[in-house]
Order: sequence, then C-alpha cells, then structure tokens
Amino acid sequence: MDKRWEMRIDERMTGYPIRKVLREKLDLTTKQISRMKFWDDGILVNGKKRRVTDTLYEGDLLSVVLEKGETENCLEAAHQAIDILYEDEDLILVKKEAGIVCHPGPGHYRDSLANQVSGYLAGKKEDGKIREVGRLDRDTSGIVVFAKNRITTAKLCAQREKGIFWKQYLAVVNGRMEQKKGEISQAIGPLEGTVMKMAVREDGKKAVTRYEVIREYQDSSVLLCTLLTGRTHQIRVHMAFLGHPILGDPFYGEIVCKKAKRLCLHAWKVNLIQPFTGEKIEKIWKLDQEEFGVQR
Repeated sequence: MDKRWEMRIDERMTGYPIRKVLREKLDLTTKQISRMKFWDDGILVNGKKRRVTDTLYEGDLLSVVLEKGETENCLEAAHQAIDILYEDEDLILVKKEAGIVCHPGPGHYRDSLANQVSGYLAGKKEDGKIREVGRLDRDTSGIVVFAKNRITTAKLCAQREKGIFWKQYLAVVNGRMEQKKGEISQAIGPLEGTVMKMAVREDGKKAVTRYEVIREYQDSSVLLCTLLTGRTHQIRVHMAFLGHPILGDPFYGEIVCKKAKRLCLHAWKVNLIQPFTGEKIEKIWKLDQEEFGVQR
C-alpha cells in the first residue's frame, strides 16, 4: 500500500511552491522530493499531476505519495503473539523479552522479534518491509521501535540525531557509585582480538551516556541511563569502564555475572514524535529490579 499524505492549502501558504510546502511541513530532503516526481501520481494538486515548482493557492488540495508500497518482505513471517505498546500506520512499538534477538542472524533466522512482527503484520494483510530503529542486545529486554516504511525510518533516525527520539534504560550495576549523577563521554570501538566485544578506545565512535542513581543497596546500585548516541553495547561498556559493570553481564562483568539470573538492563521508556502528525509518543514498560533475579 502506498504511503500518501494530503493537506488543504490555507491563506498562510498561498503563493508557496510545492517544494517549499513539502520541506516545511514534512521536512523532506531533496532526494525524497525528487523521487516523487517520477511517479505518475507522485504529486497531485486537486487530482492533477503537478511539478514541485508550481505555486499553491488557498483551497488547493495537495496530495503526494511519500513512498510506494513494498510488496515483498525478505523476512520469514513467524506467527507468534507479540506484546504491542503502540501502533499506527507508520510505527509499531513492541515489548522484547530478554533472550530474543531483534533481527535475523546466525542461528536465529526464523525466531527473531522482526520475524514475529512481520508475521503479525502479514496476518493483518499489511504488506511491506519493516525496519527496527535502534535494536536491543539479545540479553537486554525492553521496548523496540519498528518503522513500517522507509521515510518513517529516515525521519526517526533524524529525530535520534537531534535528541528528540530517545530511550531510557533501567540498569543494576555492581557496587555503590561515588558520583550519583553524571555523563560518560567515551568513544567506543571493537575490542581487538574478539568477535563481538566492544571497548572504550580513543579511535572509536563518539558515545555519550547519561546516568542517575535512583536506589542503592549494600553492594549494588540501580540506575536510570539515557543514551545520547546508539553504539553497540554502549551502556554495558561505559558502566564497566567506570568499574561498575552491569550485574549478570557475561561479556563485561565476569566477576558479577552470577549475581543475577539475567543481564540487568531494560529499555523501559521510549520518547519520540510521530513523523507525520507531530504527536508526542511516550511509552513505558515498567520492570521492577527484583525481576532481574538479583542475589543479595
């Protein structure tokens, strides 16, 4: 199904060229606008094909195809129930339990969360290719955002760069932290000699994590962590760098791995703006730290 957007031109936009309206109202790039020009029904005014340089007048109905429907999805559908927090024609936010991978990969080509979401949408007769925007590690639980079309993906990535789209995590780390609130700005890159591990390194990619201690126990602390960047294993690497690895982490906290039944990291809150309506969307999945199975 095509993704189409329409608006009635009011007095304020009278005299605007179509290109200006698309840039101001939808924040579209030159490339995205150019793609529309080659579709027969890509840009219509009052039902007739128009050019992006044409002028609009009060009362005109501007209708554009933002994206042609993708009828093929390379993902194999897994018809398994998913727990949905929010859904509209562009987005779907779902809960991911620990132990489930976000996207198909070696050993998980049919049972990833993406396979499950694809199966759910296929059951609704919604064709198209889904894209996750900010995946979670296999052992991290929390909210995952999937976009139902390419332009939504691009807009959410732009929101993330501007700090509009963000996630907040609940983490339980080893020990009590001297600084109860702070920001970790340490570049992250692959750890040499390993396949999947990451490490703080000067030649890595910029990585910034904000944290705040919200509860303390005798030998552990509960934190709220907000990612300002999205690097692989970012919170896990940054906490280990500070000397407070996340409990239950076999990669970066070997000493504290057995202090919990699972990795004590959960993406509990997501904040974003609906790319086309401008509606603020904030969804929460509460998880008590006791559910991590921390040994005390």
